Amino acid sequence: MPGRWAVTNYLFNYDTGFLKRALWGEILRRLFGPWTANYFCLAFVAIGIFGAFLALLWRACRRLPATPDTVAFLLVFAASPALAMSAHLVGYLEQVGQLVLMLTIALRRRWQWQAGAAIAAAAVLPLVHENSALLLAPLSALVILTGRAPRRARFAAVAAIAVLSLAMTGIVVKYGRVTSRQRLDQIRTERTAFFEFRPRQDAFEPLRVPLPRSLEDMRVRWANPDAQADMAYSILVFAPAAAFLMVLAVRQARTLDADAQVRAAALVLIAAALLGPLALHVVAWDRHRWNGLAALNAGLAALILLQASAERATPADATPARGRRFAIAWIVAIWSICAHPVFFDLYAPAHPPFSAQIDFLIRAVRHPDRNLWIPTQ
Repeated sequence: MPGRWAVTNYLFNYDTGFLKRALWGEILRRLFGPWTANYFCLAFVAIGIFGAFLALLWRACRRLPATPDTVAFLLVFAASPALAMSAHLVGYLEQVGQLVLMLTIALRRRWQWQAGAAIAAAAVLPLVHENSALLLAPLSALVILTGRAPRRARFAAVAAIAVLSLAMTGIVVKYGRVTSRQRLDQIRTERTAFFEFRPRQDAFEPLRVPLPRSLEDMRVRWANPDAQADMAYSILVFAPAAAFLMVLAVRQARTLDADAQVRAAALVLIAAALLGPLALHVVAWDRHRWNGLAALNAGLAALILLQASAERATPADATPARGRRFAIAWIVAIWSICAHPVFFDLYAPAHPPFSAQIDFLIRAVRHPDRNLWIPTQ
């Protein structure tokens, strides 16, 4: 079920003026009205978004031809801990952008519609979450760059995505931040009184914290040896799949187009898609989340480029998957399955036999109570 941090972010809207991260909450308020005070209404929306994302991801993967590269990709990506982390993060605002990205990918055969959707997303998604320019814009640009259109049109659309993403992010960061403690307390009090149970009170703080303070806070946090050890563990979990998928994406980019500038632009966008989430380690404290998003972005970049390669594939390309690359894919997939944590509600990893979760399900069946499904503080 979506955590309290996620649903608290769903409560932000424009009732008290322009506010960052508030567009999605404003849309929900206008669609559902007072129902947005109900946790299960918001949970239904959040789970629906993640389910739609997975359905479109499944559809895109099924349409790939059975070449050695796609078999290796599917092995590693399906076993990637990034997907387990995505399920844990149901309800986070970046998942709205991930769904929009998959819808854009689904429009591959209609480039004008695809370009229009990607450009519109570049203008709108920073209003949903100010980090969209780092998390999603490079992938949107990669989708357009590999599309079916003249070179000049593709580069113009990529430039539009870059300019709009940066411009809208600047507007949101400058004008959407709450500058006074009094206004923040007003928003927090009003939203807490509106919702059916007490939301995460610290989830309101990102609306006000200025960048210099975030940078200083992160310097202190990363000086802690426990935080460094936790980061090392997180890297061991997420890095193998992310590295394999990034290398696969780079291989596909090098054969993407006869134009060297298109290939170079694709490589830059792959790097930006991977490094964008990792850059958030400097300004925000959410270690596994940023590493998981980087691994997920590496997989999505590989998927986008494999789709482009599939259009140039011939029947001879569908050869059995074997050899060194396939063996490495198996090793990485098995490592991911053995090493990644399985998350159930709490942020800490849970491993088999999942006795606490099984006990919860037994209690939920024997004594049905909606409050059992609301995450604890």
